[in-house]
Amino acid sequence: MTEFQPIEFGKYTLLHRLATGGMAELYLSKLTGAEGFEKLIAIKKILPHLLDEKDFVDSFIAEAKLAAFLQHPNIVQIYDFGSMDDNYFIAMEYLSGRDLKNVIGKSGQAGSPIDLDMALYITGRICSGLDYAHDLKDFYGNHLNIIHRDISPQNIFVTYDGLVKIIDFGIAKAAGRSTTTQMGSIKGKIAYMSPEQAGGQAIDYRSDIYAVGILLYEMVTHSKMFAGDTFEIFPKVRNAEFTPPEKIVEDIPPAVVNILHRALEKDPDSRYQSAGEMQTDLEQCMAELDRRPNSRALTQFMGDLFLDETVADRTALVSAMTGAEKTAENKAPGQDTDALDRDASVYEKTDEKTEIMSRIHAPLPPKKKRFPIAVAVIGGLMAGLVVVFIFMFGKKPVSQTKNNLSQSSGKQATGLVGGKRATGSDALLNSAVGLMKSDPSRAYNLLKKCVAIDPGNAEAYFRLGVLSSRRKAYPDAIEFYKKAVKIDSEFSVAFFNLGYIYATESRYEEAEKMYHRVVDLRPGFLDEALFNLAMVEVRLGKKAAGIKNLERAIAINPKNRAIATYLNRLKNKS
Repeated sequence: MTEFQPIEFGKYTLLHRLATGGMAELYLSKLTGAEGFEKLIAIKKILPHLLDEKDFVDSFIAEAKLAAFLQHPNIVQIYDFGSMDDNYFIAMEYLSGRDLKNVIGKSGQAGSPIDLDMALYITGRICSGLDYAHDLKDFYGNHLNIIHRDISPQNIFVTYDGLVKIIDFGIAKAAGRSTTTQMGSIKGKIAYMSPEQAGGQAIDYRSDIYAVGILLYEMVTHSKMFAGDTFEIFPKVRNAEFTPPEKIVEDIPPAVVNILHRALEKDPDSRYQSAGEMQTDLEQCMAELDRRPNSRALTQFMGDLFLDETVADRTALVSAMTGAEKTAENKAPGQDTDALDRDASVYEKTDEKTEIMSRIHAPLPPKKKRFPIAVAVIGGLMAGLVVVFIFMFGKKPVSQTKNNLSQSSGKQATGLVGGKRATGSDALLNSAVGLMKSDPSRAYNLLKKCVAIDPGNAEAYFRLGVLSSRRKAYPDAIEFYKKAVKIDSEFSVAFFNLGYIYATESRYEEAEKMYHRVVDLRPGFLDEALFNLAMVEVRLGKKAAGIKNLERAIAINPKNRAIATYLNRLKNKS
């Protein structure tokens, strides 16, 4: 298969083809501006062979015009619309995650289907977005009367950051918009239609509410509401004939049953009369059941469920960004492309197969008695900083290294509380470390218990920071790492990872301070610390200081090709 080559598309660069459907194709793209400004977006283009289909082109344009009005956290954001090379396009926010169909399928295969908390939370977010869309007015105060008409698992997107987004208003109906179709044709997916929509009758926003009820039904019962081929299920959909949820799940709470039955009423007048009304009942239900799901819990759920996919997505992103950099350099050798990235070959630094974001951080042992370490490159800073280094122990369990840890990390291994050893904290920590890859949720809970027993355990706080960083829960990771370095002011890897997170969030001055601290501690990975410090300094406009630190790094480790490549690039530009 031919590797996709980045394409200049007006002010955008198409980096990678994300998907191709029956009528359009979606690209990961980059918007570039002055002073190194970059923003990742998604570009949706009409397939070339459909450009002569006037009805479809008109529908695509209408989608863009309609979507421009939609400004809500639970609806995908549209940034731009236009034409380029005789092809219309829509520029929208880039979402990193999976659609609900994928989430439901993967969780079922993994033996951990979506629980009731997550089902209620996701449904509530969908209702929030729909309530906004249904009630939206134009610039003159006129109701747009938007109906999505295709609320289905494929059109609900859950990001790795725990956000729920309604996507694809491509067949949405709005006041003043023609939705004429061929005789006998029905737009949407039969299994997620309201009875009136399947029957070809006039519909309103309550049709979307029925579809939301189907989604909640399938997440709660872990089964299809209408299963089979189109001809088999069509009469059932039209007549709203389905197995009641309480017949499938015996212990389903009555409040949830009531919400489902009301949302799935065949008669629209008996249904919820607004998505906001359904959202209110969902929130009241969660309060009565003492359920408190939130985006953070959803982030953890997605991180645990799609760990491998997150790695693959991030790898593809870094590869696409690297390819764009190479293309830009080949096209314009003199152009300033001073992005903080590295050649893809850098990702093969060790003999082991390295996967981005797949390693577990751990502090380095003391210099007197060093254990083997594996160095892995991780990447994916969308603002431009793509590479950071993470260090870990060999396969030795924590119990075998606690004496060494106590020498380098202060109290995190001795576990002193009130002058007495904290009973059980070492065992909890040891168990948690062993579960960090196979069962991160359980590892997280064990680590929380560990720090509750032993508040002076810097290693446990550090591991909590690792797990939080994996889920991209960066505020939590920062707090955990800060606690680790407060307990142990010489915890070099914790400072290093703090620098990584600050750089990820474009907080370059804070990242610089962290890397300076690592350099002052002179750890065994000093060359890598100097490398990252140099990259941040260049980002801050301190190019001379960056070059000086790269030269120091090369003096320490002349075999580091990545440092040499970056140094040569900077010197050539000078």
